[in-house]
Amino acid sequence: TLSSLGENNSFYGKIRSWGSIGFILAVVGLGLFFSKYSIQLLPFVMTLLLAMILISSFMVSDNKNTGSLIKDNSIKKILSNKNVLIFFLVCFLVQVAHGPYYTYFSIYLTEFGFSNSTIGILWACSVIPEIFMFVFMSNLQQRFSFKTILILSLSVNIVRWWMVALFGDSLVLLFISQLGHAFTFASFHAISVQWIRRTFTTGTQGQGQALYSALSFGFGGAVGALLSGYLWNLSHLYVWYFAAAVGLLATLLILFAFKEK
Repeated sequence: TLSSLGENNSFYGKIRSWGSIGFILAVVGLGLFFSKYSIQLLPFVMTLLLAMILISSFMVSDNKNTGSLIKDNSIKKILSNKNVLIFFLVCFLVQVAHGPYYTYFSIYLTEFGFSNSTIGILWACSVIPEIFMFVFMSNLQQRFSFKTILILSLSVNIVRWWMVALFGDSLVLLFISQLGHAFTFASFHAISVQWIRRTFTTGTQGQGQALYSALSFGFGGAVGALLSGYLWNLSHLYVWYFAAAVGLLATLLILFAFKEK
């Protein structure tokens, strides 16, 4: 996407926002759907959605610019940079902190008596501000530094998980905590993608993006889900305290170890 945008790479957030719109339609629509129909229909719904993704992928043409990229084999040199290693560690920790959220948030809410439709709406409430953040992200990038946006995103991370732990029975405060997704995910993700574009050279940007996805959403998400599973058996509150603590560690790394040029 960034390669196709060329000099207009700041529009990445606006394109990414369409994924968030799809997410809202899914959680609200399917939340209402499964309130009336059996959850056993879920595999069929997923198959239909995946088939639609497959069909739409054939409609995307190849980027003509990718064939003329100059290959630069300096990936090892880039990864030896302390700043790069700290950045990837922070990305990993952020997704570890989100592990309890993606794994147990819905289950946590059912214990307080919230219906499937209400839970679906709460999920949607996290994505609506996310869309606005993606749309206006280019404006924020022009006004604030990369490190400032990161610190703000990570700080909201800490507060958000504490709110979920302390006010799991309050629909209003849960709604407010869900608004934090605009920072804990959207601003963090958008600015991270831009940082990789600037840090990795032309021939290694694909590898940089792959490492970012694998270490954060892949490895970080898996570790977060696994550890929260053990903590869930001890106390349901421990998973949110754990998420807040991991978020604090990530914030301290950016504050004191990450050097912004």
